[in-house]
Amino acid sequence: MISLRAPEQSDVDRLFLWENDPALFESLPYAAPVSRMQVWEYINSYNADPFATRELRLMITDKADGNTVGHIDLFDFDPVNRRAGVAIFIDESFRRQGYASEGLELLATYAAHTLGVHQLWANIAIDNEPSKNSATNPRANCARGSAATARTPTCSSFRNFSHSFLRKNTLHIVLSCIFAS
Repeated sequence: MISLRAPEQSDVDRLFLWENDPALFESLPYAAPVSRMQVWEYINSYNADPFATRELRLMITDKADGNTVGHIDLFDFDPVNRRAGVAIFIDESFRRQGYASEGLELLATYAAHTLGVHQLWANIAIDNEPSKNSATNPRANCARGSAATARTPTCSSFRNFSHSFLRKNTLHIVLSCIFAS
């Protein structure tokens, strides 16, 4: 079980390391390192209102031991068309344990219930099998079986939508959420 929370000052060093991971530069629209001061300023001025900032970063924390295992971002939030991009980062030591799928499930539910989002999308490198598996994992569906209610969104799994224009060899995939009746 995980929880999602806003970034805190205690996350500065962790985010500094994660944001400067050279392996990430291949999948990000920017390829420049950030300073510890930039991360500190980001957290210090963090605004958790996605309607104002058009983005939301949440830290993924394991409820059992309190470890922060990664973060999940909502970006390019478009409240008019009710869609947003999603990016997930899980620390290497915590990968392949279901954190990304569970984080996506929680974020999709929050985005549908609270923000009115009906479509999430992501760009995933073609060779990033773990991320593609998280996106197509049945756990990524917002509603699971009989737990669905009239206010619970049901989400189709991510599907290959088209090749991204951001980077060569990147898939653009879409998750659509629709409220159950």
